[in-house]
Amino acid sequence: MLFLKFFPIFATILLCVAITVYESTIPLSWKETLLGISMTLKNILMSTIPFVIFSSIYKAFSKIAAESITFIFIILLAIVTSNFLAVTFSGVIGYSFFTSSAGDVLQEISSNESLRPAFIVPMMCTISNGTAFLLSILCVCFGKLSIKRKWYIILNTLIVRVITYMGKACLFFLRNVFFQLLPLFVGGFVMKLVYEKTFYNLVRFSGKFLVVSGISITCYLLVMFGGTLLLNSLRNWKKNLAGTIMPAITAFCTMSSLAALPFTIRNVENGTRNKELCIASANATVTTHMVGDAVFIPLLAIAILSANGAIMPSCFSYMLFTVWFVLTKFSGAGVPGGTIIVMIPVLEHYLCFDETLSMMITMLYIVLDPLITACSVFANNIFILYLDKVFSLIKKRKAVSEY
Repeated sequence: MLFLKFFPIFATILLCVAITVYESTIPLSWKETLLGISMTLKNILMSTIPFVIFSSIYKAFSKIAAESITFIFIILLAIVTSNFLAVTFSGVIGYSFFTSSAGDVLQEISSNESLRPAFIVPMMCTISNGTAFLLSILCVCFGKLSIKRKWYIILNTLIVRVITYMGKACLFFLRNVFFQLLPLFVGGFVMKLVYEKTFYNLVRFSGKFLVVSGISITCYLLVMFGGTLLLNSLRNWKKNLAGTIMPAITAFCTMSSLAALPFTIRNVENGTRNKELCIASANATVTTHMVGDAVFIPLLAIAILSANGAIMPSCFSYMLFTVWFVLTKFSGAGVPGGTIIVMIPVLEHYLCFDETLSMMITMLYIVLDPLITACSVFANNIFILYLDKVFSLIKKRKAVSEY
């Protein structure tokens, strides 16, 4: 059952291996057609992403807004701060270890002939991601005005209904259409990478990235876990660590943080004092607070830019990328590899990625997805312990002020 559920992932990997081995025997017209299909799917995806962001962010913020405003603000601020710190940390590591000198590894591709698509279906004109984000916030604020007028009730009901159907349609497209066509989406760009002799050099270069990223995420998670020793007595560290193991293993095997959520909730029930608030936080952060994504994706992006000899983004550009990365994290696509799919427009706009670079990072992300998801779930279980401490302090302060 698990194999069938993630068949597109396995099929994508097998297709990439087949393309790598048999590329020289495939007719050029087939290669161009496959690349055309991939670019068409990419344009369709890019046209859909603003609606995914709009519906997902509206759903996330409207759910949070149903609880106490104090705890809403705390959870939201904590998610944004944690993701921001992780992306910033990743940027520091990336700029420190992947310099422009690494460009020699992949520079040899510049003299090779490029593969062109047999056809291109243009992207539909839709709203930008930034506009989609702002509109979703405005709709949430509009829904909380609570005006006792018939026109307001009718209009708000209509907005909620339209956004609900839009969210279902986007989720259906991502899960049942795009995700099922993932082998074709990735296959065409892998064909381009192999044809242009980029793929083999990328594999050679990925060794350094795996070492740097592995050490970086391990250190980051150790620091996060070490901080919990300041919140609780030292005798609880084994209990805190043990509680994170099963959710992380589940996430690694299923490539889904949602699949690990029941184990996370059980861990929260056994290891926190503010159980109801922490369970609500676990549900709110399961797809929005992803430390693995926040560390791996920027680091992978910088490594790929450096390996291709591209101009590295300025500090200002990277800060803009960080802000939009953090905001876009509220629009989880809900499928394996969904984060990188949603992040492609952000990478292209702020880090100047093109189609080839976007497919490089997509391919490598899919391969590393089990590890990235496991790191995110591990970090999220630790993150709940910090929130539990904050909730306790606020409740204690409220009790003292009321007394």
